[in-house]
Amino acid sequence: MTTEFNFLTGDTVALSVKGAKGFCYPNFDKPIRLDENCCGLPMAWMSCQGFSAVSVPASAVSSNFTPEENKPYVVVWVSDKLMTERQHGLD
Repeated sequence: MTTEFNFLTGDTVALSVKGAKGFCYPNFDKPIRLDENCCGLPMAWMSCQGFSAVSVPASAVSSNFTPEENKPYVVVWVSDKLMTERQHGLD
């Protein structure tokens, strides 16, 4: 079962980029901070180097990039450490 993850304004995430063979990876070269509080839906099947992919509203990252095709949601990568801390109230 996948539950929503609550992001806060200023949380640092990495945008998702397509790499080899069409797989998605986090773009660690340009981490961004979220523009607004939002709920994201973890994509349980996507993880990479201690980060998990989460679908968030495009408006939460709009000042950081222009979403392609005006999609309402984009995929970002958040550290598993932050997700664990936030879920257990440790941050």
